[in-house]
This record gives sequence, C-alpha cells and structure tokens, in this order.
Amino acid sequence: EHENLALRKSNVAVDFPLPIVDIARYAEEFMVDSVRDRRDLRHHTVYTIDDASTIEIDDGLSVEILPDSSTRVWVHIADPSRWVAVADDLDMEARSRSTTVYLPTAMIPMFPPSLATGAMSLVQGKDCCALSFCVELRDDGSIKSYEL
Repeated sequence: EHENLALRKSNVAVDFPLPIVDIARYAEEFMVDSVRDRRDLRHHTVYTIDDASTIEIDDGLSVEILPDSSTRVWVHIADPSRWVAVADDLDMEARSRSTTVYLPTAMIPMFPPSLATGAMSLVQGKDCCALSFCVELRDDGSIKSYEL
C-alpha cells in the first residue's frame, strides 16, 4: 500500500485510535442532548451543493416563499454536538485534527467515518441534527428579518 508523503510531512493523522473508533461505534446510543430539545425542521426540503459522490454532507439550504411574497432562506449546518460533549474523547480527537482533509482521491475525516458520513452528516431521508438559521428577504433582496 502506498503512503501519501505530503500527509506524513504535515503530520496529518489518517487512522483513528481504536478507543475512538469504539466510542464512535456506540455514540448514537448515548446522545449528549435530545431531539425533543430541538426545533423540528424536517418539513423543509434541503438542497446541498455536494455532488453525488460526497459522503460527508455538512451544510444545506432551504427556501420558502411566504404569503407576502418575501423569501425565507434557511441555512442548515450539520451539528455534531448531539454526539460530542466538550472535552470528551471524541471532541479532543476532533480538535487535534481541526478539520476534514480533502485530497483529490480521498478524504480524511475529522471524526471517525461511521459518524462523519452517517449520524453527523445531512443524509437524505434520515433525521439529522443541524444548527439552522434563517434570513427573510424582501423582494429587492434586502434583509427583512433573521432568526438564529
């Protein structure tokens, strides 16, 4: 198997320690917060700019045309906090990685793949936790209101 020397020179960790993989395997059973503490936005159709090969979908948009003809745009960002508590092992591993690394032929996720491309991703047809905010726009495109 070939090794990417640029990753080695940059000290980019490719593999996850086994204890982190084990934590990820069971993370969905031990969620940090509850769905009932969240606003249900599942009635929105969410669009992403990712192509069909993308497996880690972090953000999306929804659009509503309101009765007064103004437009409400929702921005949805995948929220891993449901599975990660501040300073727990998953959090510390993710902090050490900082970001998902994208390469021309691969990606190295910030969280173990089972979470990064599953529960922590905006997967079509699955309930997903997201941080969402909306901006209501007037016909001329100016901001009428916003909600965080």
